[in-house]
Amino acid sequence: MDTTLALLDPIFVGTPALALDQCKKVVQVMGETAQENLEMAIELSVRYDDKLFEKLEQNEMFLDKAETALGDYLVKVNAQSISKMENRLSSEMLHCVGDFERIGDHCINIAEVGQYNKEQNISFTSEGLRELKLLADAATRILDITVSAFRDEDITAAYRVEPLEEVIDGIKEMLKNHHIDRLQNGTCGVQAG
Repeated sequence: MDTTLALLDPIFVGTPALALDQCKKVVQVMGETAQENLEMAIELSVRYDDKLFEKLEQNEMFLDKAETALGDYLVKVNAQSISKMENRLSSEMLHCVGDFERIGDHCINIAEVGQYNKEQNISFTSEGLRELKLLADAATRILDITVSAFRDEDITAAYRVEPLEEVIDGIKEMLKNHHIDRLQNGTCGVQAG
């Protein structure tokens, strides 16, 4: 992963278009790393494994380092005489960097719940597992669209993300209500929630 960060060579800063192209490559790797972490976090939430958790943590360290490196690098690029379009691209990349890093943080939190569940011998009901898979599939899909829209500079795909995020919010609310129903009828425990 350090080879990826080496793309942010200071020699390119004086040529903003080239520097921004290098940044885009690093942001793309961040997105792919966030996708990998989401897959691992989902797996860890139902089948915890120490080695997989270590890989997740290594990826998270890369995401943290990349966020810092890209932020510093883009500040230097923005200090150059750049066009409005380059300024907009820089701003968009900073937003993506923050989002991908935050996804990594959430993945660690999900994996830690899986670790806790294993330690406490907590398991999900079959219905809870089905619903977790539904939510995980939706989250994976929206992240896949986001990363490919960034990679391909596909504005149409990018516009599909916001409505999908609203659908995920609705699914999340529905699943909370289903969990409450299971709690009330005794088919699920509080800790599994």
